[in-house]
Amino acid sequence: MQAVKANLIYPLVSGIPYGLDLCFDIGSAINNPILPEMVFHFTNADVVLPIENLFILADVTGPIVCLAIAVNFVPISIFGNVQQQNNLVVFDLENFQIGFKSITCG
Repeated sequence: MQAVKANLIYPLVSGIPYGLDLCFDIGSAINNPILPEMVFHFTNADVVLPIENLFILADVTGPIVCLAIAVNFVPISIFGNVQQQNNLVVFDLENFQIGFKSITCG
């Protein structure tokens, strides 16, 4: 969260109305915002996520975008439905491995 905050040029706004932790007012950049991609590192698999899988447009009147990742105070992490969109996720239960393939879903 700190790295995202430090690397965005937009003003931080409260995410409380949207139920999210990190939101920004992107102003007139709504059609072409400058937002980072991220890489999630799993054992034997790296997943590069585009901005569509990381940020959601929470309010068009602002316009406000929020990081679609919430702070978790328990010792688990959830790779959520926004992050999984347009990704084929393959589980190898016998070898305890996971794999990802970028696809276009309808």
